Amino acid sequence: MTLKVFITLMIAVAFFIFAYIVVKGKGDKFIAGYNTASEEEKAQVNVQRLRILVALTSVLAGAFCCMIPLLANNNGAIVGATVVLLCSGLAVVVLANTWARKK
Repeated sequence: MTLKVFITLMIAVAFFIFAYIVVKGKGDKFIAGYNTASEEEKAQVNVQRLRILVALTSVLAGAFCCMIPLLANNNGAIVGATVVLLCSGLAVVVLANTWARKK
């Protein structure tokens, strides 16, 4: 196993650990925007749904990191996987502003 593959897999493991911490409810201070929001703004957010979205994003990023060594010689596949990851990130942003908001 080369150093690049090892580093990439360790980054993926860090993403998976972060997802676990967030799902367990211990990582709210790491959620950007939520940790600095006022109490009034936090009251408008469904925290459980926001945690799910953040954990899902982290798992997708970890899976992407696991795929990088497998796709190292195929630039088209890397571009395709990057587009999927970016579209997923955009979907999470939209969902965080709609689905994770209390009505």
